[in-house]
Amino acid sequence: MADHEHGITDPITNWLRTALAPALNSTWRGLRDWARFNHDGTAPPRALRYALAVAAVLLVSIVFGVITARASANFGPHDATYEVTIDSAITADAGPLGSVVLDSPLPLSLGVHVRIGEIPDSLTTVEGGSTLQALNQDLDSYLQFFAAPQETIEVVTGLLVENAVKRAFALAVGIGVALAVMAYVAGFSRRRELAYRAARATWGLTVGFVVLSLVGAAVFTQAAQREAQAIGGRETAVLAGTGLEGTRITGRLSGVIDEYGGQLLDVYNDNQEFYAQANVQLASAYDRRAAIEDATDRGLGRYGEDAPEDLVTMLLISDLHCNVGMAPLIRTVAEKSGAQIILNGGDTTMNGTDVERFCMQTFASAVPQGAVMVQSDGNHDSEITGAQARAAGVIVLDGSIVEVDGIRFLGDSDPRATRIGQGSVLVGEETYHDAGTRLAETSCESDDGADILLIHTPAVGAVTLENGCVPYQLSGHMHRQIGPAQVGNGIQYVSASTAGAVEGKATIGPLNGVAEMTVLRFDRDSRTIVDYQVITVDTNGSANAGPRLRYPELPINPDDLEGMHLGGESGEEANPEDLEDGDSSGVEDTDAEQPETDSQSSPTDG
Repeated sequence: MADHEHGITDPITNWLRTALAPALNSTWRGLRDWARFNHDGTAPPRALRYALAVAAVLLVSIVFGVITARASANFGPHDATYEVTIDSAITADAGPLGSVVLDSPLPLSLGVHVRIGEIPDSLTTVEGGSTLQALNQDLDSYLQFFAAPQETIEVVTGLLVENAVKRAFALAVGIGVALAVMAYVAGFSRRRELAYRAARATWGLTVGFVVLSLVGAAVFTQAAQREAQAIGGRETAVLAGTGLEGTRITGRLSGVIDEYGGQLLDVYNDNQEFYAQANVQLASAYDRRAAIEDATDRGLGRYGEDAPEDLVTMLLISDLHCNVGMAPLIRTVAEKSGAQIILNGGDTTMNGTDVERFCMQTFASAVPQGAVMVQSDGNHDSEITGAQARAAGVIVLDGSIVEVDGIRFLGDSDPRATRIGQGSVLVGEETYHDAGTRLAETSCESDDGADILLIHTPAVGAVTLENGCVPYQLSGHMHRQIGPAQVGNGIQYVSASTAGAVEGKATIGPLNGVAEMTVLRFDRDSRTIVDYQVITVDTNGSANAGPRLRYPELPINPDDLEGMHLGGESGEEANPEDLEDGDSSGVEDTDAEQPETDSQSSPTDG
């Protein structure tokens, strides 16, 4: 059979060679002759000339794109414009207050000029009695920024690179179009004459271009550096021994930093030290618990012959409220537990503004390589937060079922929006009940349905669980742990705040309350959550990794629900009325004076 096929193939192969060989040889000779032209040796080969021309255009375009790149981002709570310079300095320009100037670590004399703008109205509303509150939040934003400056740097770097590429591409295309138009206008004869002269002056033009580029770069760079040096300023002893040692400060800023810089550095150092020590305690606590689990029946061995084999580990976090200090601790638990999915129950930010981009970026960066974050935005988030999360690689639930690692998730952003100083309002026309009904229909009408409903406010899931459309619900919002416990025909678990949020206190700096994370394991064979483990970090920096507790079993049918209590081994039992009341822990009681617009919502939102 093989010989027969071989006999058929050979004539076809021979025919193709005979038919195509002349055309291919002719094409190759044509390309070779075109590339080698000019034959008289008076000019370099055409291919080399074209390569030099393209290289020159690309070089000019890239340099132009880099030195003119600019981006709009945040600087703490401020709007800011970042511009690339060639003065070898990083300059933060605060307008009439003065400037902060330090030597740039960037190569090729590159620097960055930051024009610090105003604090946008969308971040805080300063009116009446809320002025002090707004100023406190501004301070929180400064501390957030300096607690994780690398995230802002990464965001700004990405935006500047993107802008530089766009500008370079636009210039390259512009030069190409301009040359094409000029060639067309010149006509064939004149174009051929100019090409002939340029070909014979290739090396002269190349040398001239290089010399002109070097001289121009030196002149403009020196002028920019002289301008930066002319800003003046003086160094301050406050920054001695820090990464900002040698920084020059001008104007009123120098006096402000001399007066308060030491205090701010103390606050910053205390914050960094607290979370660094807490992270060490957390890793130690987890290792101790893991050793206990392995040595006792708390491991999978307690299930005997029914031990699940196809497990997916998930880490539930919620109500982070921009406490970026917790990011390293989240990563530690994710890595220690081997979490494949990080479930973010929402309220990642305080106000859902563009200047809080670095908060979302920081938490997204805490996801270990190979894992993924699935997020359901809360009432303190916004469409802006969702867009920032997607840009950081996070899967943001939007009302449809999404399968991740074999688990089908359903969720959506919170129906209400809470803004500091403004209270809470419905985002659209949907109430909690309306949103829950829509999500229930989405799951029940799907062929497979969802395994887990991840929704910020527990009350939204009431309809879904009551109808048995989704077996499990995971939420936050309340800032305290509730369950896991039976609600309707499903099991609901409410996580406490991972930021340690406490009513009336900021979520910035060392913890004001106990921070909580929960490790859950899901069996893909039985489509059930097998067990859960609560991880806590206390206000003194100590940590505790609780035992793995068996997750409550799902009710078999509605008749079995009567008189049955399925509360977990820790946490509160779910109270439907309680789950419709928000918890203002960690944020102001902004809804107390607001007219009630949602029959399913509460006077206060967490």
